[in-house]
Amino acid sequence: MENSVESVCNLLARSRLLPAREVRALHERWRGEASDGVADLARFGQWLVGNRFVTEYQADRLLRGKAGNFFLNDYKILAKVGQGHMAAIYRAVHPLGATVALKVLPPSRAGTPKGLARFQREGRIGLRLDHPNVVRTLHTGRCEDIHFLVLEYLEGESLAEALRRRGPLPPEEAARLVQQALTGLQHVHEQGVVHRDLKPANLMLVPEIGGDGVTVKILDLGLARCLEEEKPTPGSRNGLTKLGSVLGTPEYRAPEQERDSHAADVRADIYSLGCVLYACLAGAPPFADSDPRRRAERHAHEAPRPLREVNAAVPDALQDVVDGMLAKDPTYRYPTPERAAAALEAYLASIRPPLPAPIPADPVVAVESLPVATPAASVPEVDVPHGSVAPVALLVEPAPAVPVATVAATASWGTFLLIVGVLVGTGVVFLVVFIGWRVLLAFALGTLVGRLWGRRRRKAVVPQAPPAESGGDSARSLASKSS
Repeated sequence: MENSVESVCNLLARSRLLPAREVRALHERWRGEASDGVADLARFGQWLVGNRFVTEYQADRLLRGKAGNFFLNDYKILAKVGQGHMAAIYRAVHPLGATVALKVLPPSRAGTPKGLARFQREGRIGLRLDHPNVVRTLHTGRCEDIHFLVLEYLEGESLAEALRRRGPLPPEEAARLVQQALTGLQHVHEQGVVHRDLKPANLMLVPEIGGDGVTVKILDLGLARCLEEEKPTPGSRNGLTKLGSVLGTPEYRAPEQERDSHAADVRADIYSLGCVLYACLAGAPPFADSDPRRRAERHAHEAPRPLREVNAAVPDALQDVVDGMLAKDPTYRYPTPERAAAALEAYLASIRPPLPAPIPADPVVAVESLPVATPAASVPEVDVPHGSVAPVALLVEPAPAVPVATVAATASWGTFLLIVGVLVGTGVVFLVVFIGWRVLLAFALGTLVGRLWGRRRRKAVVPQAPPAESGGDSARSLASKSS
């Protein structure tokens, strides 16, 4: 039966992506906006996505007549982001708003005992790992006959996508990326786990928040083996990997893993990351041969082409690290990822620009050796010819050593006198502020009263002077006396 806009709306209501009342409202809105194209199903799907009623993945399934599998328990599936050999990866959202990745095992795979057991083992191993360079497994789940893992959702691209887009990487960048992968692999190794499928597609490059760099995350533990869980005896059928079976990606598989994947240990993972580093520098893995048998023989017996022949920018120091990771015999490889990461760090340190020299601090001179200038009286006089300029020099001679105890005693008396001065000054200020104004007022009033009282006393005691004689009478008196 061919789908129509009305049938898609019915599927949308059944899917639980939107409540029925919202589906009716959007259908009425579509009829009002579409005008003559109201029956155009493809246009209706684009309209649903453009108005964010559904995602592209959800719209595609609805237009194909599918209304189920949009939810796994509480998780709403938004998009399909990857497909592996065993499971598919989806982006989903929790009702609380957290965005996660769901790795879903299809029922066809879950129907086989080993397929389900391997998937469950991947979940158990993932829950044990907690490192910035390894993808985190949050928990495992089951919805009816569908088994799934809940992983942290990573924004970015795989290293394989970056190499396809950019080609060979600069040596420093390649070394830094593989060093991060080795750091994460060291944590995996410490938990007793062998990955067995390290390759560029299983290394995620996640942009750093607030920075220009990226963080490498190891993905996909589907082929991983936990040494603690599987300890089969020779010839037994314990475990999920049969003796003599081969797992992993051929281009990145170690020679001993090619012979027996069950016997591979962490050194096989180091070999795989050596192939990854080679691919980052050369643009292709060391033995990219289309013939599986010939490729396995080359991994086991043939030395890789020197990197300088395909990338002249690769220094000898980095070539030595690659050779140490790609040794044919595991006993000649780096024994642990930590050792290989340290070798890459040494290379990176050798090309890192040196730090600027620190500014020296002012020299500290001991009190006993402080020089004292010679007094001016003791400076010898120098006869300078007329018209010439005398050289100016400061003649100094070392003063006698001052005992440290004397200096300490002088400093103690100075501190004591400083404290006494502060206390006296504080008291004076207190007296002036709180008492001094009263004294000044009393002094001013007393001075004014004293002046007024003094004026009145002076007026009371001064005698009256007799009237003065005229000048004519005096002359006549003198004349009579003379006659």
